[in-house]
Amino acid sequence: MMRTAIIVFLFIFSIAGYSQEQTKISSSEGNQSFHRYEFYGSAFLHTNGFGAGIYKAKRITGFKKRIIALELLNLKHAKEYKSSSFSQNGGSFFYGKLNSTFLLRPTISFQKILYTKDAKKGVQLSYALYGGPTLAFLKPIYLEIISFSTGLNDFRKIEKFDPNVHSFDNIIGKAPSLTGLEETKLLPGLHAKFGLNFEYSSHDDILRAIETGVAMDGFIKKVPIMAYETNRQFYFTFYINFNFGRKTYQ
Repeated sequence: MMRTAIIVFLFIFSIAGYSQEQTKISSSEGNQSFHRYEFYGSAFLHTNGFGAGIYKAKRITGFKKRIIALELLNLKHAKEYKSSSFSQNGGSFFYGKLNSTFLLRPTISFQKILYTKDAKKGVQLSYALYGGPTLAFLKPIYLEIISFSTGLNDFRKIEKFDPNVHSFDNIIGKAPSLTGLEETKLLPGLHAKFGLNFEYSSHDDILRAIETGVAMDGFIKKVPIMAYETNRQFYFTFYINFNFGRKTYQ
C-alpha cells in the first residue's frame, strides 16, 4: 500500500510539472483581486484507511492561506485480515481485533502557493503544513459466539472479544456495528502533515484540487487495535485528498 501511495505521489507531481506553463508568483500580484475565503470538503484515502474532512481557508497574502479543518478517518492495523466462520450460517469477522478505531483531527494549516495558474486550464501548485491534536475513539469489538451446539443448530450469544476466552472455532461472526458504542474509550495524541496541493478548476469561484502527502499521528501510548499482533504508538501514512468547494470574497 505504501508503494502504491509513492507511485501515485510521483505520478501526480509529474503531470503537474508537465501541464503548467507558469511562473512563480511575483510581488506585483499583490495588486490583484483575490477570493478571500474558501470553503470546501474532501474525501481521502490513506495507507491505513479512508476519511473525510471540512475546511475553511482565509487568504493572508497574495500567496499564503491559513486553513482551519476538521478531519475524521478510520485507522486499520496492517495485519488486520477478514476471516470467515466455519459455523453453519456464520459470517465474516476480523479475528483478533480488539477495537474499531477512528481518529478526529482538529487542524490548523498554512498553505503557500508556489506556482499560480495563468490560464484557466492551468494547475496551481501549493504546499501545506498541518498540525494539531488527534483524538482516537476506540470502540470494542463484539462478536457472535457459539453458546452451545446440538450438532444441528448453534445457539448464539453476543460477547466482547476476549483473546483469553474466544478462539477461532467458537466465533460465528461479528455483532451489529453499534454494539459496544457506549463503551468507547478515548486516546489523545498529536498529528502533523505535509502535502502538495494541485488546484485545477477552470472557474475562479470553484475549488477543485488533489492533494497528496505524508502524515504522522502519535499517541500517549500504543493504540490497542489487535490482540495477537504488535500495536504501534506512532503511525506514518501517505494520503491522497480530493477537495471540492467554493471561493468567496467575504
